[in-house]
Amino acid sequence: MKKRAGLRWPLPARFSLFLGLFALGTGLLGTQGLRWGQAVLGGFDLGALVFIASLWPLSRDNTPAQMRLHARQNDANRFAVLVISAMFMLVIVTALFVDLPHARGDTGYAKGAALILILASLVIAWLFSNLVYTLHYAHVYYGAEHEGGLRFPAPDPANSSSSMAHCPNFWDFFYFALTIGMAFATSDVEITSPRLRRVATVHGALAFFYNLVVLAFTINVTAGS
Repeated sequence: MKKRAGLRWPLPARFSLFLGLFALGTGLLGTQGLRWGQAVLGGFDLGALVFIASLWPLSRDNTPAQMRLHARQNDANRFAVLVISAMFMLVIVTALFVDLPHARGDTGYAKGAALILILASLVIAWLFSNLVYTLHYAHVYYGAEHEGGLRFPAPDPANSSSSMAHCPNFWDFFYFALTIGMAFATSDVEITSPRLRRVATVHGALAFFYNLVVLAFTINVTAGS
C-alpha cells in the first residue's frame, strides 16, 4: 500500500534543527531566571533565525534542476506545515497573553527589553511562517508526484509562449507566499491545483488571524502607553 506523502516522518533536517534549537533555547533561557513567556519567545527566535539563515543557499540556486532537488530534500509536507504553523500561532499567543501583562508592569530597561523581544518575535514569526509555506509551494510544484499547480506570468507579456519556458525559482515562490501572507489573496499567480488551493486557503486564514493579533497588540501597547 502506498504511503501518503503528506504524513511522512521524520521532518527534514532544517525543521528538525529548528525544533531542537527551540527546545534547547527555551530550556537554557528558562534556567537564567527569565519568565516562561520570555524563554519560549527567545527559544523560538533562536530556532527560527537559524532556519531562515539556512535558506540562503536555496535562495541562490535558481535553476529548475537545483530547485527540484532542494524541494525534495526540504519537503515541508502537509502535516509538517500544519504543526509548524500551529507552533507559530502558539508563540504569538504566548507573547501577547502571557508575557505582555508582565512586560507592561516592568520598569526601566526590563520593560524596554521585554517589549523589544515581543516585537522581534512577531516579525520573526511572520517571516518564518511565510518561508515555511514558500518551501511547501516549491515542493508541490517541483515534487515528483505533484508537478505544477501554479501558473506564473510570462517574463515577457508580449510573448505568451514564454510562460511555458519560465520555471519559477525560490523568489517566485516567496513572492507568492508573501502576497498571501500580506493580502490574504493571490495577485498575478494563478492557482491551478485543488491541493494548492486548499493550502493557500489555510495560509490566508492563518495570515488573517495573525494580523488580528498584531492589531490587538498595537492597540494594547498604545493604550497602555
